[in-house]
Amino acid sequence: MDKGGLALYGFSQNNHQTNPPQDTAVTSQHVDGNDENVERGNWSSKTDYFLSVIGCAVGLSNVWRFPYLAYRNGGGVFLIPYTLMLALIAMPMFFLESSFGQFASLGPVAVWKAVPMMQGVGITMVLSSTLIDISYNCILAYSLYYLFASFQSPLPWADCFSWWGADETCSRTPKDPLCNLTLDDGYFEIVNTTWLHVNNETCPSGAEINIPHQSPSEQYWDKVVLRRTSSMDETGELVWYLALCLLLAWLIVGAALSKGVKSSGKVVYFTATFPYVVLIILLIRGVTLEGADKGIEFYIGSQSDFSKLADAKVWKDAATQIFYSLAVGWGSLITLSSYNKFHNNCYRDSIVVCVVNCATSVFAGFAVFSILGHMAHVQEKPVSEVAQSGFGLAFIAYPEAIAQLPWSPLWSFLFFIMLITLGLDSQFVAVEAIITTLLDQFPQFLRSKRLYLTTGVCLLFYFLSLVCVTQAGIYWINLIDHFCAGWSILAAAILELISLSWIYGVNRFIKDIEMMIGERNWLFWLWWRACWVFISPCLLTAILFWSVVTFAPPTFGSVEYPVWATVLGWCMTSFCIMWIPIFAIVRVVQAEGSTLCQAVTNEHVGEGDENVERGNWSSKTDYLLSMIGCAVGLGNVWRFPYLAYRNGGGAFLIPYAFMLALVGMPLFFLESSFGQFASLGPVAMWKAVPILQGVGINMVLVTSISNISYTCIIAYSLYYLFASLQSPLPWADCFSWWGADETCSRTPKDPLCNLTLDDGYFEIVNTTWLHVNNETCPNGSEINIPHQGPSEQYWDKVVLRRTSSINEPGEIVWYLALCLLLVWLIVGAALSNGIKSSGKVVYFTATFPYVVLTILLIRGVTLEGADKGIDFYIGSQSDFSKLADAEVWKDAATQIFYSLAVGWGSLLTLSSYNKFHNNCYQDTIIICVVNCATSVFAGFAIFSTLGHMAHIQGKPVSEVAQSGFGLVFIAYPEAFAQLPWAPFWSFLFFLMLITLGLDTQFATLELIVTTLLDQFPKFLRPKHLYVTTGVCFLFYFLGLICVTQAGIYWLNLLDYFCTGWILITIALLELIGISWIYGVNRFIKDIEMMIGERNWLFWLWWRVCWSFISPCLVTAILIWSVTTFVPPSYGSVEYPVWAIALGWCMIIFCIMWIPIVAIVRVVQAEGSTLCQKISAACTSAPDWGPYLEQHREGRYRKRPDSTESPHCEKRLVTPP
Repeated sequence: MDKGGLALYGFSQNNHQTNPPQDTAVTSQHVDGNDENVERGNWSSKTDYFLSVIGCAVGLSNVWRFPYLAYRNGGGVFLIPYTLMLALIAMPMFFLESSFGQFASLGPVAVWKAVPMMQGVGITMVLSSTLIDISYNCILAYSLYYLFASFQSPLPWADCFSWWGADETCSRTPKDPLCNLTLDDGYFEIVNTTWLHVNNETCPSGAEINIPHQSPSEQYWDKVVLRRTSSMDETGELVWYLALCLLLAWLIVGAALSKGVKSSGKVVYFTATFPYVVLIILLIRGVTLEGADKGIEFYIGSQSDFSKLADAKVWKDAATQIFYSLAVGWGSLITLSSYNKFHNNCYRDSIVVCVVNCATSVFAGFAVFSILGHMAHVQEKPVSEVAQSGFGLAFIAYPEAIAQLPWSPLWSFLFFIMLITLGLDSQFVAVEAIITTLLDQFPQFLRSKRLYLTTGVCLLFYFLSLVCVTQAGIYWINLIDHFCAGWSILAAAILELISLSWIYGVNRFIKDIEMMIGERNWLFWLWWRACWVFISPCLLTAILFWSVVTFAPPTFGSVEYPVWATVLGWCMTSFCIMWIPIFAIVRVVQAEGSTLCQAVTNEHVGEGDENVERGNWSSKTDYLLSMIGCAVGLGNVWRFPYLAYRNGGGAFLIPYAFMLALVGMPLFFLESSFGQFASLGPVAMWKAVPILQGVGINMVLVTSISNISYTCIIAYSLYYLFASLQSPLPWADCFSWWGADETCSRTPKDPLCNLTLDDGYFEIVNTTWLHVNNETCPNGSEINIPHQGPSEQYWDKVVLRRTSSINEPGEIVWYLALCLLLVWLIVGAALSNGIKSSGKVVYFTATFPYVVLTILLIRGVTLEGADKGIDFYIGSQSDFSKLADAEVWKDAATQIFYSLAVGWGSLLTLSSYNKFHNNCYQDTIIICVVNCATSVFAGFAIFSTLGHMAHIQGKPVSEVAQSGFGLVFIAYPEAFAQLPWAPFWSFLFFLMLITLGLDTQFATLELIVTTLLDQFPKFLRPKHLYVTTGVCFLFYFLGLICVTQAGIYWLNLLDYFCTGWILITIALLELIGISWIYGVNRFIKDIEMMIGERNWLFWLWWRVCWSFISPCLVTAILIWSVTTFVPPSYGSVEYPVWAIALGWCMIIFCIMWIPIVAIVRVVQAEGSTLCQKISAACTSAPDWGPYLEQHREGRYRKRPDSTESPHCEKRLVTPP
């Protein structure tokens, strides 16, 4: 049984066995002698499955939506975002669902035995499919009606024939407008265009009277096919011929599914291939028509507009189209693949089907637009006026185009039979998903009655769908499509990804797939792992978020829906989604476990873990990426490049490298070794030197305060990320819609001059007046006009809504509060299973920033002026005389100290989950070098773009170079706004900032959680998820003060007081405690227990640094910081006295635990004198040493009290 009660690992293996049939009727209906699964049956051949899944994926949207989206979104250029979204969303989702279904051989509900808590996701899929089935088959009924109507010549919609009721508004060409003309005698007269031309008159503006007009195909669709009423409130009567066509559609579906996949698998030999035959015929006919070249050029030729890639809506359209086109999230793919044999190569199938689907969409566009081009040519209109999508293309525009061709009934017949076959394939699969769900839920009762079940489902759906063939039926179809084919499917897909990747476990899922298709190397799985764990969920969440914020009530053309219809739509959405929380609650209530947490969570210990209580990293890569992510943070991007140019350019690398060797590496090696040796968090590990346990408490407190502010920076970045989904970027100019005032300007405004005239009067004049009159402004008479760039004012007025000082807290900025909540949800989700889950997330979050930095650097160096920026950063600015300035060395030491995250306790925490014999020395060298190289590399990317910005604005680089908030939220966004495709670069940059920040946040929150678990292991360790959730919610509410209108002042205050002297003090005491009290030689022997013995020369450098050099340099930094203290400020805004006093109180609150705990330890220590007590308090606790008994060798095994230690006896479980 699975350790968390979340999955039964054998649920699929039972299905892979050959079990005897339970009923002889079963085998006769849907199982044959070659089937591997004699209960459910399998596909008769691989071709059956392959054609069925292609038929499922290739549907109506490939013909009636993709071509329209392509021409609207840049023509051929649209294929770039379309292909990217195919790789980032569609293929990963398709591969995941087909693998999931094939492995379990179960339908979309029963398959959630894997994660029972998420069974509601399967129910959501089935309910959404049910509602869409009702409306989708009505589209087939419309196509059937047009198919039968095509057996007439001429086609009934070829002209405004009176026999079908065409009225006076029907016309093949738009009627000229009339004119309400005022005559000379003051009377009005309505005249036509001919009269105006004859009398050489023009119609005054506003006097035109447009005559209502409908084309024959449009009026035929409205008046004959639909017999449409004016609104949804008027239901009208049942349209009997559509009801008959609907019945025929359901009869076809029912007949095809009479024997399940055995019968439908044969029908698709026609239905899945015939559309390609028709598309080829239509394309050949289309390209031979006059004007076809204009249609194709409009579709994917001259319309290829690369500037469209800067529009976020284009990317959203691409993601949405590929998502819905491949039928992921509906449960259909799970159903079809569940009938595969176990060792079918589902990976290869996924690639082939996805490529075929996309190729079909592109190919269909040529067939559609070649004929629309001819139609536009005949009507002498631009192609844009005849191009439509959806119902407008299938039942108005294309039928009208076909009606103008010779042999029009033939082309019409082919087109509509193609639509029918495209729709039937999708309908077969959707209904099969519902039937399979019922069969898997009630196998003993229903499996032998499959034919009856299929018949019953089809009849039930027929009667439910009759509302869609009333005179108001089209409104119902549009309503169902609007509410049931969007958010519920997106939510199901997101939860499906999260459930399988994070709860079930992506590594476990990969092993399941390898059981079917064979083992693959880690490089093969790298892309899929990154997509399943992070990329695809994030992109789908962005689509869902976009869909929600851009929601508009449904309409059909110009007809608005009544309020009750919109409410009904929301009820349908809620009905589909509500089963997810309901079933989650039911499964938790029914689950075994003495606590709620045991019922919900998975274990945080893996099968290969050395430490079966705390767990270990799943792999060395997880640890390295987590450590790199922790060390490489925002400071590498927004502070180091600025310090480098300010402190001598390339020359700054000399003190930086020195400080890396003298302070950074020694402290990093010390902390990672200390944590790995003890396998304890930053407080519990001070059993080594109990008198200094307050240092560990200090680490946790300062990290907690820093967490509150740091997540707010990520929240700002999230806001900018969402704001980047606009073109132009909102901060690209002083737009009135966001409240830009008169002080906003892209360039500084010239100063005015208070000029004294000859008659003694004063006059304020501008620079132009002075130039014209050859005057100069006297010294002291200039009046500077307040000025803010658009990016600066957007940051102040829109993002922060900043008040004038910290004394005015204002209100909570709700959108920042939502972004902050999203940050904590991401962090909490990533740490839901401790390092087991966060160790997988970092595969994306720790590597993606390097991808973006590389892209930004390549883009940056190609910009005009980039050389000036790079030269300013590290070229001619390399001033070696700066090395004589002590400030430069202090900046280098401070930057390397903070950059490597030493002193926070994060390194101690992350390394505590290593296996005992991990080579922590090698890790130290790698991570420190990567961290510093990243800082230098980031500088080139940053300054190449800032150089271009300075070139555009005609300023020196020094006037645009900033650090901190000024760089990432003002200067760099302003630089992006001046680039082509600005939203794209902005999106990448802020996504990079978010991933940089998240990695650090994962480590710091894990520190706090680990501390609590180590202090109260029996009580809290089984409640890991609760602890993580509680900490995240607590910090979210504490962080709300930082998203008020005065939030930036609080954030700056916390950063100023809590990330300076406290950390330096911690690092200093840590060095003294380990090297001088615990003993540097003893510490070295501890390390050698882990990495093996080294000679004295190897340890000489580390011994000298730990004992003398590093403590002295850290002390010097501390003294310098204290003596150069100045009160904090934010720009020109100074802090009040009470705020500075509060800052000092925070410092005291953090540091005071060091003396308090030291005094308590001395008081509690044994000894008759104070000296003896101090000595005892400095002595390691009896249970100090390696966490596991198997690693306690030498002096630790011989300790007299070790066998009595509760740490060894009660808290250690040695694996067999």
